[in-house]
Amino acid sequence: MRRPGDIDERPLALFIAAVTVLTILAGLGVKILPLIAGAGIFGIAIGFGSQTLVKDVLSGVFYMMDDAFRVGEYIQSGSYKGTVESFSLRSVRLRHHRGPVYTVPFGELGAVQNMSRDWVLDKMMINVTYDSDVDLAASSSRRSARSWRQTRNLRPTRLSRSRCRASTVLGNTRSF
Repeated sequence: MRRPGDIDERPLALFIAAVTVLTILAGLGVKILPLIAGAGIFGIAIGFGSQTLVKDVLSGVFYMMDDAFRVGEYIQSGSYKGTVESFSLRSVRLRHHRGPVYTVPFGELGAVQNMSRDWVLDKMMINVTYDSDVDLAASSSRRSARSWRQTRNLRPTRLSRSRCRASTVLGNTRSF
C-alpha cells in the first residue's frame, strides 16, 4: 500500500533499464550515440507537445475562473460559434446552429463573445427590391413587431419595445 510521500519507483526502474540496455549494446559494439540523439529529439518533441497542452489547460482554468461561458450558452470566438455542449480539461465542444460540432482547444479560443448572458440587442435587416412599396414593407414590419410584443410567452424576456428605423440603400435592394 502506498503512503503519501512515497517515491514512485517506476520512473527510476525505467531509467536504470534504459541505461543497462544501452551499456549492453555498447559492449556488443553497437554505436549508441544515434540512439541517444534520437531520444533527445523525441524528448524535445514531447516538450513542445506538452507546452501546447499546458497552454490549453491554463487558458481553460482562466476561462472557468472568469465564468466566460457555461454549458448551454451560445458563444462566438473567432471563426467558431455555437452552443456550448461540454468542456474538458483542455477544450470546449461547440454545436453550430447548422449542426456541425467544433472541438476547440482553450488555447485557440481568444476573446469570447457570449450571446446568452444578460441581454442582447438584435438588429433585423429586411431587404426589399426597388420596385417594392417601401411604405407597405415598413408598415408590415411594424405590424409584425406589434404582434411579437403581444405574444404572452415572450413578454418577460423583453426589456424594451421593438422599433422600426429608417431605410438605407444597399446594392439592388433597400433594407430597414
